[in-house]
Amino acid sequence: MTHRTPLGLLQDKGKARKEILDAQAALGELAHPDRLFRPFGGGGALGPHLLNQEALAVLREEKITCVLWNAIPRDWEDPHGWVARALEQCQGQPWTLLVLHDLPSGAMAHLPAFIATLRARGGQFEQDFPPDCVPIRRGEVIQDIGPYVSA
Repeated sequence: MTHRTPLGLLQDKGKARKEILDAQAALGELAHPDRLFRPFGGGGALGPHLLNQEALAVLREEKITCVLWNAIPRDWEDPHGWVARALEQCQGQPWTLLVLHDLPSGAMAHLPAFIATLRARGGQFEQDFPPDCVPIRRGEVIQDIGPYVSA
């Protein structure tokens, strides 16, 4: 895996804009109508390292939806043990937005078991996001974005 830097830690002018717009261009016709964007968290933590002022500006200008998360089972660190953590995180809150990574680590070999177990426990899957995980919808800031943007 290549090393990435969270956008809130970038100093070079234009780099955050390029990363966001290049990602949108790569998606092309596959993009969701809301033009979804999940910032790189650098280990899954939420905080001001996620976005800088330039990233915030391009999300607003380009009417992009920023989606965050409320569960990180750390599948990239523990490809065979993440399922138990993910199930615990899902059961610990009413609506979970879980981040998993499709990396060549073998972690996704356990995805069918995760889905089956969660469904057996009454869990459901939706193509929607918990409102508190969407601070920007189609470029409009709809909740306090301050905790996710560096100075």
